[in-house]
Amino acid sequence: MFKKLIQFEVYYQLKQRAFPIFAILFLALGVFVGSQGFAPTGVNFNAVYQVYFQTSILTLGSVFITMFFAISAMLRDKQHNMESLIYSSSIKKSHYFWSRFLGTFIFSVLAFSPFLIGYFLGISTSNLDPVRIADFQLMAYVQPWLYIVIPNIFICSTIIFSVSTITKNNTATYVSAVFIYMLYFVSSIFLNSPLMAQAVPASPESMALAALADPFGIAAFFEQTQYWTPFQKNTQLLSFTGLFLKNRLIWILVSFGSLLVTYRLFSFRKITKKVKKAPKYKINKQLVFAYKPIKAF
Repeated sequence: MFKKLIQFEVYYQLKQRAFPIFAILFLALGVFVGSQGFAPTGVNFNAVYQVYFQTSILTLGSVFITMFFAISAMLRDKQHNMESLIYSSSIKKSHYFWSRFLGTFIFSVLAFSPFLIGYFLGISTSNLDPVRIADFQLMAYVQPWLYIVIPNIFICSTIIFSVSTITKNNTATYVSAVFIYMLYFVSSIFLNSPLMAQAVPASPESMALAALADPFGIAAFFEQTQYWTPFQKNTQLLSFTGLFLKNRLIWILVSFGSLLVTYRLFSFRKITKKVKKAPKYKINKQLVFAYKPIKAF
């Protein structure tokens, strides 16, 4: 049953117009960003460091992709008045819940991933300085996808999907996506994240705090690469150790924990409004006496 639900979810999401629209949008965004030729002095436009930086920043926009797929996954039954039929069928709660979440997560990843392809095409097809374009390295694009894209979209998916599942409300889901986006920048200011610090160098203590508290891992990326030379930024891959590893593990565990809580709170039945019962009227019963003949005098 679970396999069939996954197949149906894939079939349903592929039929949605939003999926190819999001994929093309992020492909075009990647081409645009890559063609701009933005990179620090001495760093190649397609350097490992630069691909990481651009990808991590753009994953902040994945909340809006996830928002749509979460609404499509958890609210379509309510919108089409199919909840009573689904909840009364032989489908198990676990199969229903996890198939809908995986559909949200997988298609959010698939819709964002063309950004990396577009970034490569933007650099390759633009009139940038060929001296600052290094030879193609597959791991320079695969590693950011594994360490940044998948974890960040998983974190966004768990939060937005949980809100959509518990509230079953479109507006609440929209607000949660915008709230995550705004909260990230507000918290980055208070945590003195390198993303917001501009030219002010952060202390090692504040860097470590921001690296652990940043759910998108951007501060952890800056913490590991803050002392890299241009040569290292051009050639060295990010190490999946230290605060960067702790950041990824902490937020994945937190996200998975919130997902389990949502699963426990999720009621696999249709909630109906209580109907007021009609008031009962008391009927006065007349006393019935047995017939007794009366003798006449």
